[in-house]
Amino acid sequence: MASSRVTRQPQIKRTNFEGVATKHNGNARRSPPQITPNSSSGVTSNLISYLAVAALKLRRKDQTSVKCFVNSSPSEIIRGRLEKATVTGKGWSSPLGLTCRAIEATVTNCELDMGKVLSKRKLHLVIPAKGDAMIAMNNFDFGSFITHPLLKAPQHKFLGELRDFEFLKDDVSINPVNKSVQFYGVFLGEKWKCSLERPTNGGANVIVSPTNLSSRMLDEDMVPALSTELSRLITDFFTRLEFNLDGTILSFRDMMLTSKGASPNIMFALKITVKKFPSPGLAF
Repeated sequence: MASSRVTRQPQIKRTNFEGVATKHNGNARRSPPQITPNSSSGVTSNLISYLAVAALKLRRKDQTSVKCFVNSSPSEIIRGRLEKATVTGKGWSSPLGLTCRAIEATVTNCELDMGKVLSKRKLHLVIPAKGDAMIAMNNFDFGSFITHPLLKAPQHKFLGELRDFEFLKDDVSINPVNKSVQFYGVFLGEKWKCSLERPTNGGANVIVSPTNLSSRMLDEDMVPALSTELSRLITDFFTRLEFNLDGTILSFRDMMLTSKGASPNIMFALKITVKKFPSPGLAF
């Protein structure tokens, strides 16, 4: 009689750890992870999730919540190999004013140095982890983002000299009805209006137009050509956007506008490459 043998497939373990801030003598501190697993892989996955949350909290001025989800089979977790890791957060704020309403970042096929994870309680990537991220920003967040100190102002050559196009933080307007974000910048000492939209094939497109020009450097017949050139400049700024947070690199993929929530939001879809976690002492 022929016998059949059933091969058991390894289970995918999904661990969720949420960082919780507690108060002690007036100072905020993180509560220790409540780890009650029934296997060594459970201990390891909970530890990885906790360290990720703790590391992110150290680099944030404020946040409503931070969560980390780890997906992998027990045998892979022990080896430091994660099939997928997702971090979500709400109400994030950095020391230098980088803010967002919500963020979700997922990387796949991560490989960690488990020796450092277990002995030093530190997340160290063996190879860079890659994935996708989504960031939701309101008017205030967007203004803070385009004027962030780590984001270099776009430059345009005028009369043989490179000059900055300086974004303005205030007067940002996200309008999901006409599907545009209106913001302003200064070039040649004059204020210019920028209208950011998503083309039908995806990406970003920006139209730049003058408000009230009074510069002696500009003749009236120069304005149409300069508006076209600045429109191309600011469009390239967004479509080629790359934001490097000390080893965590975010680059533009797509965008959309939504009216969901307390206020209209612009949502950026980003590619993410994590070479290492940003240094604890780095302010961004």
